[in-house]
Amino acid sequence: MSIEATSIPGAGKEVHGRRLESWKEIASYLGRDVTTVRRWEKREGLPVHRLHHSKLGSLYAFTAELDAWRDKRAPAGTTDAPLIPGLPEVVRPDAPMRRMAARAALALMLVLTLAAGLTWFMRARTNRKPASANGDLRSLAVLPLENLTGDPSQEYFADGMTDALITELAQVRGLKVISRTSVMHYKGARKTLPEIARELGVEAVVEGTVSRSGDAVKITAQLIRASTDTHLWAASYARAPQDVLRLQAEVAREVTHEISDQLVPVENTAGSKPTINPEAYEAYLKGVYFLDKQSSDGVRTAIRYFQGAVEKDHNFAAAYSRLASCYAFLSGMSEIPYGEAYARGKEAAQKAAALDDNLDRAHTALAWIAVLDWDWPRAENEYKRAIQINPNSANAHVGYFYLLLILGKLEESTQEEQAAKVLDPLSLDTLMMSISNSYYRRQYDDGLIKARSAIERYPQVSVFHVLLSNFYAAQGKEKPAAKEILLAEETSGASPERLAALRGALQAVGPKGLRRKRIELNEKLVGKQFMNAYDIAIDSAVVGDSEQAIGWLEKALQARDSKIPLIAVEPVFDRLRSDPRFADLLRQMRLQRTHSQLS
Repeated sequence: MSIEATSIPGAGKEVHGRRLESWKEIASYLGRDVTTVRRWEKREGLPVHRLHHSKLGSLYAFTAELDAWRDKRAPAGTTDAPLIPGLPEVVRPDAPMRRMAARAALALMLVLTLAAGLTWFMRARTNRKPASANGDLRSLAVLPLENLTGDPSQEYFADGMTDALITELAQVRGLKVISRTSVMHYKGARKTLPEIARELGVEAVVEGTVSRSGDAVKITAQLIRASTDTHLWAASYARAPQDVLRLQAEVAREVTHEISDQLVPVENTAGSKPTINPEAYEAYLKGVYFLDKQSSDGVRTAIRYFQGAVEKDHNFAAAYSRLASCYAFLSGMSEIPYGEAYARGKEAAQKAAALDDNLDRAHTALAWIAVLDWDWPRAENEYKRAIQINPNSANAHVGYFYLLLILGKLEESTQEEQAAKVLDPLSLDTLMMSISNSYYRRQYDDGLIKARSAIERYPQVSVFHVLLSNFYAAQGKEKPAAKEILLAEETSGASPERLAALRGALQAVGPKGLRRKRIELNEKLVGKQFMNAYDIAIDSAVVGDSEQAIGWLEKALQARDSKIPLIAVEPVFDRLRSDPRFADLLRQMRLQRTHSQLS
């Protein structure tokens, strides 16, 4: 809690206690490090005052206010265990006792510092037994690293380093690591670590900072037992830009060592990590930043950066795998033709796997290519390989869920759904997957609840309105289904003219009139946009035009529409399953077995 102050120096000294004039003094008084007390101010309202004058500013805090804040905070189930093992808890019966405790703490810190020698200044880590001595920790989240450059344009670098550290830790056998998508929800959040940990379902949290100064990349990291807000370990590192991969691996390895002596460490040790072209890695991090926006424009920008990365480093496997992910995204959004997405995505995925067969994203991309080839055994093997390499890959679990769903392996798909939800509980993809599972399993009441809840949280995400309209339609509730169709169109950016035509049709003819008008409008777009055939087939089936529905499904199959395999489980097409032409569509995709299970 930053407090703008105009108080007179020295006024109310007895009331406010001693005045602390810097972050260092505040941290020393509270028995913590500077990073922690700055986090407390941002997230938990630590009372810090600021004075602004000219272009400069100063800060201070009063010991009495700090004591009151700490007393109020203590009942929340947190403990202010000291960062350095062996330091006594800060006692507060009176000011002299506090000064004595502070002097004792400073004296002990000085002894430890001198004993550590010059390495203390290179790597400020605490020497302690692994956390397993106090009970193993088997789950953690890496919170977004704080950007200390002072330049908002460098956020991509801090976010990219967060992603890289998550990727390294995700390779540790037996450790649950929350995916980037979920942890990024807490960037700048004013929540305590115990609250965050409860929401993510983890026992520990890694937080820290990242900055660049001259020719060095600097990272500080802290490992915290979330339930008690107890610091277990802290370290700082500085490496040359070309050694950034080794830096990430080293941090991950030491975090692993500290949380448990029973976990299998990261296989690619820091020493085996190659140096990297700094310009290539810079482009790669920018690509990750824009890919994470999950928008068509963002993904197209990401492609340019990933292409720049592989041009600067032809052996950059991770950049090739991300390129493949970009083409998969654009294909799924019907933004590029199937042939372009397939050719470019396949080339990038195969290149990534050839350079690094232990890269889970490469095998996830190869699984996507196999799905486009309708080679289901190969797709399943690739997803299994990706999960074997990285059991913490929520992306692989989500992809495998949809594959198993298409193949009619409903129980197994539910297992993958649960795995993805544990690893990425706040992701839109995970939420959409969970709702879709209810829909394709014909659990409409359960799905309605999920879809409504999703819209309450994300009212501007069009796909949730689409899913809710599907549930209403499946239950024969055409009017609320039509309302959600309009909301889906509106939130997806439909033109005013299109929206007016759809609303006019609804008012004039009713829900079926709305769908027929949408069929008419989408038919006009077939030559201008890619792969609308499947969506037209859906609307045709809903209004009862089976002939038109079959015709558009045949066109979708010919166009290799990325959604066409879903006809194997799509409830809307249940009335068409007895049609030999529908069975032939499934046969062409080698999905007869799924058809027989649902018939």
